[in-house]
Parts: sequence; structure tokens; C-alpha cells
Amino acid sequence: MATDDPDALRSKLAAAAVSGTLAEQVASFARRYSITPAVLWRLVAEHADRALRASPLPIKATTAMRLASDPLTDVWASLPNPMAGMRD
Repeated sequence: MATDDPDALRSKLAAAAVSGTLAEQVASFARRYSITPAVLWRLVAEHADRALRASPLPIKATTAMRLASDPLTDVWASLPNPMAGMRD
């Protein structure tokens, strides 16, 4: 990503790492092993950087992006972060 904007870089990382990768892994483990997702998020938070535990969690608004006049420009929304406030 060609930018010097730390907020843009943080958003991209958080969206990919937390809402993309970790959320699916937590959901899969929770279903497979009947573990409460909050327990798994607490374990993840123990090893996550403070920036990834910030709230709210950035997520790409893909439908809004596709409907926009420039569909290649990122549009962001936010969701509550399941790790917010943990391990502070």
C-alpha cells in the first residue's frame, strides 16, 4: 500500500488481521470445540498489539464501495472490537 498515513495503514492491518483472519478462526474454534468466543478473544488479546485491541474495529464497507462512483476507493465502517479494553 503506497501511503505514509499511519491511520490508513493501521486500518488496513486491523481489518485484515482481526475482522478477516482472527474473527473466522475464533468463530470456527468456538463452533468446533464449543468454546465461548469471549474466552478465545481474551487469549488472542493477550498476544495482540494495543493497536489491534483498540475500539472500534475498522472494517471495509464493501457494498458501499461497489455502489460508489469510484469503487476502488476504500470506504470504512466500524464494528465493536471483541478485544477492546482487554489486557490494558
